[in-house]
Amino acid sequence: MAARLDAGDPVGAKQQAGELERDVETAIAAGRIPRPFRADLRQAIAGLVASVEGAQPAPPPVDEEGGDHQKKGPKHGHEPHGNGEGNGHGKDD
Repeated sequence: MAARLDAGDPVGAKQQAGELERDVETAIAAGRIPRPFRADLRQAIAGLVASVEGAQPAPPPVDEEGGDHQKKGPKHGHEPHGNGEGNGHGKDD
């Protein structure tokens, strides 16, 4: 889970936490966890699951110029270049 959180994958970490929680409950139900440890184990797992559920995804990477790598739409006052019908500077004008 820690590796997934460090990699910015809170969804994967949450899935792993849920799997661990189910595995612990299965082990308890099967009698593989001694009774004196069950309450503490459940409490520890619940705390772990809660901390993973509160994790946020990593922010997008920043390029060397300080901008982000997400595409942005056209700037105000700028239209996309070309409309597929020429630009008026060809031999047909």
